[in-house]
Formats: sequence, structure tokens, C-alpha cells
Amino acid sequence: MITFAYFTCRKDPKIEWFFNSLNRELNGDWSNIKVLIIDYHSQYNFEEREQLLVLPYRKFTENIFLTHPKPTAWQGKWKTTTQHEYFAASNARNTAFLLCDTEYIYVSMTYQ
Repeated sequence: MITFAYFTCRKDPKIEWFFNSLNRELNGDWSNIKVLIIDYHSQYNFEEREQLLVLPYRKFTENIFLTHPKPTAWQGKWKTTTQHEYFAASNARNTAFLLCDTEYIYVSMTYQ
């Protein structure tokens, strides 16, 4: 089994491009695939993000999981910086590595 990790900080991440492309590459065979979506905005409105990023794609597989990046000092609800949100791509990758429970992982990112 392999996990595909999709990271995004975009309000409209065009995740349909990811799912449609992956479905084409898999020839519709999702039997050994997990999808882990690390979405920055899901820490603020999880239900809305789940409606956008997960539920429409259950037609491909039930193995889709949505979460926000792990707590960090540079961005998100737990940030300690006072000026603004800082770019923290490595944090999203680390979150995926921590949550991955398959032998292999492939990462894909969309950032603004």
C-alpha cells in the first residue's frame, strides 16, 4: 500500500486536478491507495474543508483523510510570531510523515 500526501495552503486548491490525474494514472484501481490531505485552512473550518476536499472524492476511495499541519511556531492557531503567517512547507511534510501508516509515501504540494 502507498500513501499519497497532498499539501495545500490555498483556499481553492484545485484538488480535483489531483484526483482526476491520479485516477487516470491508476487506471481507476484505488485498491492499494491512501490519500492524506494536509490542509492549512482545515484548522479553522474543518467541516467546510471536508465538504470541499474529501466528500466529492469518496467515489474514488474511502481511504481519504483530512487534517491540518501539526502545531508550529510559524503559522496557524498556535503560532508565536506576531507579524504574520510564515511559510512552513516542511511542517506539512513532517505532518504527513508522522501520520503515514503505509510503507511508502508520495508527496504533492500546492502553495500560494
